Amino acid sequence: MSKIDISLSEYKNWCSSIGILCADDLNCAIKNGKINQIINLCEIWHEHNISNIAEMVKNNIDSKKIIMIAGPSSSGKTSFSHRLNLHLKVLGINSKTISLDDYYYDKSNTPLEELDYLTFDYADSLDYNLFGENMKTLLSGKKASLPIFDFATRRRIIGEKKMQLGDNEVVIVEGLHALNDVVTSKVGSGNLFKIYCTALTCLKQNNGDKISSRTTRLLRRLIRDCYFRSSSANFTFQMWDDVEKAAEVNIYPFTDSADVVFNSSVLYEFCVYKNHIPKFIKNGLVDEKYKNFTDKINNLLSDFCTLDDSYVPRMCFIREFIGKSSLF
Repeated sequence: MSKIDISLSEYKNWCSSIGILCADDLNCAIKNGKINQIINLCEIWHEHNISNIAEMVKNNIDSKKIIMIAGPSSSGKTSFSHRLNLHLKVLGINSKTISLDDYYYDKSNTPLEELDYLTFDYADSLDYNLFGENMKTLLSGKKASLPIFDFATRRRIIGEKKMQLGDNEVVIVEGLHALNDVVTSKVGSGNLFKIYCTALTCLKQNNGDKISSRTTRLLRRLIRDCYFRSSSANFTFQMWDDVEKAAEVNIYPFTDSADVVFNSSVLYEFCVYKNHIPKFIKNGLVDEKYKNFTDKINNLLSDFCTLDDSYVPRMCFIREFIGKSSLF
């Protein structure tokens, strides 16, 4: 079994133990006033798994001081890295963070109309040689001059951010391509603790159809794009298939190189998304050519009762997409 299959199997067993396997199981919990218990169990499940990963990091800190967190679009990488940071602090380990996005090549002289919307979805867009040099400098105990990438101007500035690691410190590197061989080979896998973050739901629709990780992440991405990136549903749908094709080349082949897989799926997230998605895909807002997306989404969400945002804890992974997270 692959590490993804093992993670999903563990999650299925846990969901079965608490009696939530399909949409109607959640709907019954909401109608019977038991949803708070489900919400609390979901948070404890995540805390338990993050705590275990933090312990693994602690046990390997002498040899693996660089923590690489990768995963496809909207898999919850950002929230996970912040929560891992907190768990490490509990164990007496300080962590410093680096976004792999800061290693994108400078595109400030490239006209916007010439930039493909997938420019940043391929590992070739990263200066992985500079990344390797910076990581080796940090591992040697010296001070590194790190880049900062400004997405507004597409300009990369080197030298304004300085970093140095102490004896009881690690660096957390988060990005789409953090497990890609072209990136990790510049540092050496022996120095890296690798984590793959994904969103694997075991829930089924009431007709028995499985809900894919891809669908879960599309809903997350749609909400985030509309709220925080001033995008429309048309834009998200336009690029989604190509984003996934890029992931098939640059992300998925490297999942089994991870030391551990973390699953950010939240059992009740579709109930929450039902509050948000309809206003982005209602009649007149989405082009007819994306009807296959909207039909599938509407069919999925129709199975679930609605759950108000007020039920969602402030550290929950859902908050990364709907807003008001206490993590960032």
